[in-house]
Amino acid sequence: TGAGGAVLGRIRSVFGDGVITADGALDRSAMAGLIFSDPSARQRLEALTLPRIALEAAQEMERAGAGGVAVYDVPLLVEGQMQDLFDLVVVVEADLELRLKRLAERGMGREEALARMSSQATDDERRAVADIVLSNSGSIDQLSADVDRLWSTRIMEPGTLA
Repeated sequence: TGAGGAVLGRIRSVFGDGVITADGALDRSAMAGLIFSDPSARQRLEALTLPRIALEAAQEMERAGAGGVAVYDVPLLVEGQMQDLFDLVVVVEADLELRLKRLAERGMGREEALARMSSQATDDERRAVADIVLSNSGSIDQLSADVDRLWSTRIMEPGTLA
């Protein structure tokens, strides 16, 4: 549980043992079932987790130092209107049917996937805050090459973040 251990304890006290696995970790599937079916549950979870996430993000930025780079994966960036906290926003997207296929391969039914997606920002909303949009509709090798190109041409060249 590490740095998030205190938060995990609070999650357990708010949501109960049903969101904790037998080995004491967060049961992400059970938690997702709650937050995607009950907006108030999502708000309670965010109230517990967002302050810790913000603290860890600030610590990571401090470790990167002036001129350094810190990279964040922010699933609810648009929903939380956090895009202005970052110098560069990269959105990685895939075609809807491909996302549904990938989720099905991970055991999620089409209706459940569509229900979850309907509670999240739309593709257009994500694109509107993006500085760069990368496609994840091809192979992992294609996406990796696009990320490498982005890293070498936009991130690691001095003065190119702005």
